[in-house]
Amino acid sequence: MIPAVAYLRVSTREQAESGDSIPAQRERLRRWAQEHGYNIVREYVDAGESARVSDRPAFSRLVQDARRADRDFDAVLVWKWDRFARNAEDAALYKAILRRECGVQVVSIGDPPGEGAVGQLIERILDVVA
Repeated sequence: MIPAVAYLRVSTREQAESGDSIPAQRERLRRWAQEHGYNIVREYVDAGESARVSDRPAFSRLVQDARRADRDFDAVLVWKWDRFARNAEDAALYKAILRRECGVQVVSIGDPPGEGAVGQLIERILDVVA
């Protein structure tokens, strides 16, 4: 089992009451993790925080924890890329920090997966659309 953390975020009351609610994201992430060999050891939750800014409290703690030498996770799971960031520049920056500097996987369970150049292109397109 790959130790992972879940990042959950809603920015509006409408999201909190719809299919993108924190409980809905949590259930999807837990089910997916169990089916794909991940063990969620902790959650980081930003409720009512816009992803247009990167100084979200739980998100900031997640990045700080990923940088620790004694971290207890190797992956970050998100429901969709727009829960991670709503700005392509922030998305690229924080994915690079987590992936390259920290060696942590960043996985969106609700967006199309992809490997290699095609997967990276799809991921970047989704970041721009967000």
